Amino acid sequence: MRFVLRHWLELERLPDDISELRAQLDGIEISRKRFKELLNKTLIIAVSSALVFTLVTLTFGELIIKMLYGDEYLESINAFRILALTLPMVFPSMIIGNAIFAKDKQKNLLAYVAMGIFGNILFNFLLIPPFGIAGAAWSTVINQLIINIYAWKMLKRL
Repeated sequence: MRFVLRHWLELERLPDDISELRAQLDGIEISRKRFKELLNKTLIIAVSSALVFTLVTLTFGELIIKMLYGDEYLESINAFRILALTLPMVFPSMIIGNAIFAKDKQKNLLAYVAMGIFGNILFNFLLIPPFGIAGAAWSTVINQLIINIYAWKMLKRL
């Protein structure tokens, strides 16, 4: 928990770190080592933050739904909790995408987008009829997992 809090406090510096990463897009070069350091630091903060939000959502999902939408939406709690599992994948994905752009490898993102589109269609087709809204939520989790593993592997090759 102390690890998460320490990195959480660094969030105020996150915009500066992201700006430095994006500086390459404007023709300003930073060293490969510094790029990796900033990227790793930013990804740690993003994943740590996402884990906190995921735990809060899993723990207090029912209370959150009741407070925001009322008792008539209590049936959505299961899907809400399932979708919370995507947060540790979604939070760092924007940073990964920006890093790929900063390294001028945006053409590689076409496969990422195609996998996302076709994976979503396939898993929805397979999971919604038997499982309903929970199937749609699991479809999203599975698809996010697959495309984010692909994005992380693409990032490691930079």
